[in-house]
Order: sequence, then C-alpha cells, then structure tokens
Amino acid sequence: MRYAICLLLLSAILSGCGKADAVKTKTMVPMEQVPSVVLDAARKKEPDVTFNKVIKTPEGIYEVQGKNKSGKVVEVESSEKGEVLKVE
Repeated sequence: MRYAICLLLLSAILSGCGKADAVKTKTMVPMEQVPSVVLDAARKKEPDVTFNKVIKTPEGIYEVQGKNKSGKVVEVESSEKGEVLKVE
C-alpha cells in the first residue's frame, strides 16, 4: 500500500500538476507590417543587402533577412526600437 502511494505521488510530481507553459515560437511578419525603425536600422547597417523576410521572436527581436549582391544570406537582428543587436 505504501509503495502504491509513493508511486502515485511520484508520477504526479513527474507529470506536473499545473498548466504547461505556452509554446513560444517565432512568427513571420509581412514586410509592410515591420516597424520602419527596424528596417531603417537593418538597411543602415547592411546597405548592400536586399531584405525580403522578417521573423519576430517571442522576446520582441526582429530578424531581418536578405541577400547581398553576391547572393550570400545576411541576417540583422534588431530590437523594436531599431537598435542593431547582431549581424550574421
């Protein structure tokens, strides 16, 4: 009996008793809905890149993607305020 209660308690602990956290995913943002300060920051940082894709992270960071003249994919990460955080 004691063994069964311990097993039941252990399974309740391992399975979690509360709600699961919402899954955080990145979302595509249409170019016309991207804040102008974000696109301006990316274009200023990488003027030779034609940007064509924007992804927004759950943390509010915009990943602005495009290709340079030689065809290399470039990604500029920017905050909602237009602060460039990273260039890949």
